[in-house]
Amino acid sequence: SGHLHLVGRSRNLIVTPGGKNVYPEDVELVLHDVGAPLAVFAQGFVWPGSTKLGEERLIAVVEGDVPLDALKRANRRLAEHKRLAAVLAWPDEFPRTASMKLKRPVLAEQLRAQTTPDALVML
Repeated sequence: SGHLHLVGRSRNLIVTPGGKNVYPEDVELVLHDVGAPLAVFAQGFVWPGSTKLGEERLIAVVEGDVPLDALKRANRRLAEHKRLAAVLAWPDEFPRTASMKLKRPVLAEQLRAQTTPDALVML
């Protein structure tokens, strides 16, 4: 009928090199049982210029220790275009709003200021 229907937050939308749309919240929902809070980003959003055009990768930032085995198992349940390429352990608590929603831009800015892509652990 010509109406637009969004299923995630458009400002968080990640477009993969294959042109597929990925909403970080969808990936986080599948990965929520890994034992640690996490946030999904496009690597180029956190560190602009760290990936070549058409080679964007999904990364997870995990609050605290990275449960690699659980993360790898959960990652296999995702569709190929939604799978994580790497993970980063973040020692601090994630910045959140009063309603406990993740402040993605604030976290990305903190990551940009305090880490580099070299800190990523490939999955």
